[in-house]
Amino acid sequence: PATRADAVSSNLSFTCTTFNDNKGSGAEATQERTMALVRTSPTTGFYFDLYRSNSSLSGEYHDYLYHNIGTSLTVEDSTGTPLTFTSAPNRFVNDTDGNKSPGWGFLLDPKATGTVTDSVRAQFATPFSGSPTIYMNMHIPGDSAREYATAMGPSDGEHPSPYHNKDIPTLIVRRNGEAWNNPFAVIFEPHEDGVDGGTVQSVTSLKNGSKVVGMKVENMIDGRAVTHYIIANTGASDTYTDATAGFSFTGRFGIVADFGIDDLELYIGDGSSISYGEYSITSVSGNTQASMLIRPGQEAVVNANDPVTTTQSSPVTSGLAAHWSLDEGSGIVAADATGHGFDGDLLNGVTWGSDAERGTYAVFDGTDDRISTPFRYALADTNNFTWAWWAKKAPAS
Repeated sequence: PATRADAVSSNLSFTCTTFNDNKGSGAEATQERTMALVRTSPTTGFYFDLYRSNSSLSGEYHDYLYHNIGTSLTVEDSTGTPLTFTSAPNRFVNDTDGNKSPGWGFLLDPKATGTVTDSVRAQFATPFSGSPTIYMNMHIPGDSAREYATAMGPSDGEHPSPYHNKDIPTLIVRRNGEAWNNPFAVIFEPHEDGVDGGTVQSVTSLKNGSKVVGMKVENMIDGRAVTHYIIANTGASDTYTDATAGFSFTGRFGIVADFGIDDLELYIGDGSSISYGEYSITSVSGNTQASMLIRPGQEAVVNANDPVTTTQSSPVTSGLAAHWSLDEGSGIVAADATGHGFDGDLLNGVTWGSDAERGTYAVFDGTDDRISTPFRYALADTNNFTWAWWAKKAPAS
């Protein structure tokens, strides 16, 4: 939320900071970091981190460093194959500006890869005696100019035992060239579900032209596919649009959390409008923090720090997986009124009828007439569901 303002969402929040490093020489850069907390269930969630950095110096490169207490660090490509690291004792220099900056000197046993273009998953494992091992998964989308390095960093003496006096596994991601339009974008997910655990299945960069502006994060939560679209623009009037997904956002930061049919949340952390399918939020003043929470069969709940206008699906179809009103009156297609695309084909002679009492309806011969749709619902599904239909039997002749 904004400073001293009430939170508009119990599931989503973010912060953004900028920094102009103009002291010394040899490492000047403009930097911006956007971080978000995303709750996906009462017991699961992830962190979003998008870090931009750019320098006017020639031959620029940028390093992103993360360390985590633990006993091991594994780094794999998208197929689960470990990256190849080789010893790189001269990878990190101690002095870039004549001020004897010693920071890199604390890293021991550095190893590095060559250029890696594939997406990467890194995992830190942190066992505790008598408790489940805690894992931290890092998911990093692919990039054309990345290199990875590992090292052991020093403990700060304040970590919980037995890690208070142990060196810390460290991952350093390097991008050769600017990292402003091609920033470091990482999803962090802590869990206790073993080396193959965690809900995040894949991460993909979202781009405006060639500029990375966010990530698409796909999860599997309790057997249900969940998708988050996270946008972190650099300008208040920047707009990101994905016509295929039916998603558009204008502003600095916004999220769509899609848990399935009419089960989603639209979030404006800093912006003027967001839309997804039939739902939208628009600021009256031009900038707001707002959330629209939609659950199947329920009215949407809207929270905002400033006046907003909203649109949402028709109450007739809200929360429905599919709805065939059978009121076309002509043709061979029965349209799905929810907009979810489960249109039906009239087969074997289904016809249309109408009268003053019932309006338009489909007529079946009672033998082989049917309407075929692509809709499928497994009866063994653990989610509750309801089928409802209306029919009138023709009188016997």
